[in-house]
Amino acid sequence: MDQSSQPVLKRGRSAEAAGALTPRLFWLSFGVTILLSLIPVWGFDYFPSQDGPVHLNSVAVLRDYREVPTYQHVYEPAWMFTTNQAFFWLYVNLGKFVPLLLAEKLLISLYLVAAPLALLLVLRWARSSPWAALPLVPALSSLALYMGFYSFCLSVPLFTLCLGAYQRFNRQPGWKVGLLLALLVYLTYLVHILAALWAIGLTGLYSLLDTWRSRGLKPLSALLGLVPTLVILFAFWLERSTRLASFSEEASAASALELPLTFVARLFGTPLGPLEKLRYLLGSLPYTPAWLVGLYFALLLALSALAWRSARRARRLPSALSGGLVMLLGLLLTPERIDEFGWMPGRLFPLVVVALCLGIGSARLPKRVWQMGGLLTLGITLLTLPYRLPAHAEANAELSAYRVLGKALPPNSVVLPVHLDALFTTEERAAANKRPTFSPLYHAAGYLLLDKPLVNLRNYQTARSYFPLQYADLDLSAVGAELAPFSFDLARYEAANDLQVDAVILWAEGGGTG
Repeated sequence: MDQSSQPVLKRGRSAEAAGALTPRLFWLSFGVTILLSLIPVWGFDYFPSQDGPVHLNSVAVLRDYREVPTYQHVYEPAWMFTTNQAFFWLYVNLGKFVPLLLAEKLLISLYLVAAPLALLLVLRWARSSPWAALPLVPALSSLALYMGFYSFCLSVPLFTLCLGAYQRFNRQPGWKVGLLLALLVYLTYLVHILAALWAIGLTGLYSLLDTWRSRGLKPLSALLGLVPTLVILFAFWLERSTRLASFSEEASAASALELPLTFVARLFGTPLGPLEKLRYLLGSLPYTPAWLVGLYFALLLALSALAWRSARRARRLPSALSGGLVMLLGLLLTPERIDEFGWMPGRLFPLVVVALCLGIGSARLPKRVWQMGGLLTLGITLLTLPYRLPAHAEANAELSAYRVLGKALPPNSVVLPVHLDALFTTEERAAANKRPTFSPLYHAAGYLLLDKPLVNLRNYQTARSYFPLQYADLDLSAVGAELAPFSFDLARYEAANDLQVDAVILWAEGGGTG
């Protein structure tokens, strides 16, 4: 008896050891992958994003507004309980305790850590494999982050939780889970409107698919929780359209209700060809070579194909997998306008991968497939560093040189940055935006406020109604800070506003500053 039972005990211990190895391997891979994504953030003084300096500019003014009389003369706070304001509230209050550059890094790190953790939580709610959270990590360092769309980035974890809340509601309908879904969608709207729109759209798609499968109306009841945010979204769009119509020549004859239709028509007005679309998508991860981005896309497509095959064998296509594939096909097939709307796929890329990972996680794949996908994701993240780190170092050297210009300016100066960069001329913008392009130095003047209070006339956020900082009774009708340097009438601006421009900063990419 003892001899016959001995092999059984050995097999039991072996199986137990193998089971313990799997979670250890996952947590090790998960932690290392996230830490690798944080190295470019914390390895340098500046994170090279295009709009990051503008955010810092606005936050510095809002933080020091009561102490600086010049700010009180030029600006006024415009805090509202609406979209795109939550990030600035966090940034301003965090900046009261730590330096603004450190606060920026903490918020970027919050995004890079919270997004995969939120996906991991949702996968656990759905009883899916945790390995499906790993492929999200490389997508987080996408064009949206390097463009400095921090509000949108921070909405990605909330977007993920919205999808998870619906899945939980679908399994256990009840008012508590329905209230949770409604609150998450509204919080997502407060952070960024685009993520809220996609959360509502995907939740609606999930509920329709689940209603069709179950032959009952319970899944549709989840849509009731979306109604309040939809009403708020419509009110925001109506107010925004009315404001645009007040100064847009194209919309001068159109009503506020017609302007959204004009926007949609323009969005799909100039489609990209297949090769241009492929080239554009391969540029969705900045500072990453095309072959490595292609390998990452191949991993996502391979896992999607395996998940589809598994669902077909089980004769059951989960709504999460359907939603993920719909977003992926939308990214690949939707025609994009080349000019001002050409960056939309680069911004949406993290949301697409979130939906895709949820769908992949709902499939029953062998453990070896999950582990190979996770380890390959870790390898891709590691291989991006030799390309991203030198690019970050080069951008930091230029940003440091730009910041030196602020040393010679007296406090409370009014500064007009002039960027002589051909990339941003009207003639070349359309051709350049066939592939995602951005410049860490385009709004670098915002960093000048790190050393002393200054007025930066190129802060475009002061001309946007949904940002918490606005100009106070300044006449910009003839100049427009966004149009500088191409049509900025200094004499007329100074006469209209009783405000002297103290310095003009000239900069050309690759040509230094002066």
